[in-house]
Amino acid sequence: MTIRREFLKRAAGIGLGALKMHAARPATVRKDFRQRKFEAARKTNPALIGWTGTERNRLICDDLPIEGRWPKELTGTFYRNGPGCHEVAGRRYHHWFDGDGMVQAFRMSGGRVRHLGRFVGTKKRRAEQKAGRMLWSAFGTTLDGSREILHPDAVNVANISLLHHAGELLALWEAGSPHRLDPRSLDTLGRKTWSDSLAGAPFSAHPKIEPDGTLWTFGYALTQGRLAFYRINASGRVAKVGVIDVDPLGMIHDFAVTAKHLVFVLPPFVFDRERAFAKGNILDAHIWRPELGMRVLTVRKDDFNERRWRQLPAGFTFHFGNAWEDSEVIQLDYCLAPDATELTQTFREIMRGVWSPPTGPTRFAQVTLGKGDAVEQRIADQAAEFPRVAPGVVGRRHRYVYSLAGGVPSRRSETAPFGLDRVVRRDTESGDTEAFVYGPKFIPEEHIFVPRPGSDSETDGWLLGTALDLERGATQLAVFNAQRIGDGPLAVARLPYSLPLGFHGIYTAE
Repeated sequence: MTIRREFLKRAAGIGLGALKMHAARPATVRKDFRQRKFEAARKTNPALIGWTGTERNRLICDDLPIEGRWPKELTGTFYRNGPGCHEVAGRRYHHWFDGDGMVQAFRMSGGRVRHLGRFVGTKKRRAEQKAGRMLWSAFGTTLDGSREILHPDAVNVANISLLHHAGELLALWEAGSPHRLDPRSLDTLGRKTWSDSLAGAPFSAHPKIEPDGTLWTFGYALTQGRLAFYRINASGRVAKVGVIDVDPLGMIHDFAVTAKHLVFVLPPFVFDRERAFAKGNILDAHIWRPELGMRVLTVRKDDFNERRWRQLPAGFTFHFGNAWEDSEVIQLDYCLAPDATELTQTFREIMRGVWSPPTGPTRFAQVTLGKGDAVEQRIADQAAEFPRVAPGVVGRRHRYVYSLAGGVPSRRSETAPFGLDRVVRRDTESGDTEAFVYGPKFIPEEHIFVPRPGSDSETDGWLLGTALDLERGATQLAVFNAQRIGDGPLAVARLPYSLPLGFHGIYTAE
């Protein structure tokens, strides 16, 4: 209990409050160098429309034109989240992850599709909108004259993902509180507090919901070197909290669960306290230390004190597909990059209109954690990201993973900048894939599997996902028969405008 209280008391250590801020300078409404550079590049590179952002607080289209026949059985809402703005009063953020969150809701009923997009009304966004300028540094942006950051929620942008649990719709960041949203209007209802003791605690953007409704999530405090994990029951009440010390500690974006364990993979991209006081933002306070390798931590769900550490070769990961176990052997799949250059370089340079490719593509990987210290890793040749499984097999044995995929990114490519030009269903047992190729005139985003009502199959249902059509300069939503992805979409609903490229989505039935 003492460790837990200390973690929560000092949770602000994950944010920028401990970082040195630069001396104040007069505010200006003139466009800064990055914004001017981006606008110049935008004139010749149509793909950059995805990073243009929007100044409109709300986007509405009540009846999207549809090509094909939208399944009438597919009745519900597909929500997506991501940064909706990339500049404030002529000042452009330095990193893709920094903009205020904007939630997109695609409502499907009777074979029709409607769209509503709204910014999350965070405390940060409201204050900056009122001031008419940036007020704080961000994850990858150092702002001269930044206001002091006393707690992560002061700069919470709620821009990564979403969660629907115990009757609530939540917009997620990973360094602070979720934000409650009205599912219909997308009005922001305030920050979510799970309990008094967890008020303001960091909450992962990738919680896991097991088939029985149990929610598992985690948070980390970088300056304190502490990792916390939580179990929340199906009714939304906190059932268990654990905290452990991890040194060194760095960004942990995602994790996996099995029937008995929580599984964390810690890349060697770790927080450096000395750099933190010199750099002014969280991203630049990290350092790549490949000699650490990737540490794998497993924690028993029923006894947080029972832990095991294993070792993998150095690499970097954002996202997991799933994990399951049998006879003390854990099977895990995730997407693996050779290092963190996509985060530190590619996602930063794109903000000034420059395609700066990472060292190598992110690929689908499978890991077996055997008895004792035994570890085996198998890496596919094909580039892949945003892996998802059927919701009914989270933490259980699965066969299929849905993801974006492609070949090795070209160092000259600007139309398909991440080398991800298709959506695939991967058979984890045979290694076979079935794909639909969007091609170079589209930037596809994460696609998710939606099971047919009443079915517990991993393939009996639909695949839903958005893509940016570069020729039209507009976003579309496609629905596929998940058993026949290669046949192409059953239908495509087309927006009359483009949406800023986002990160993650969920589906809720209605």
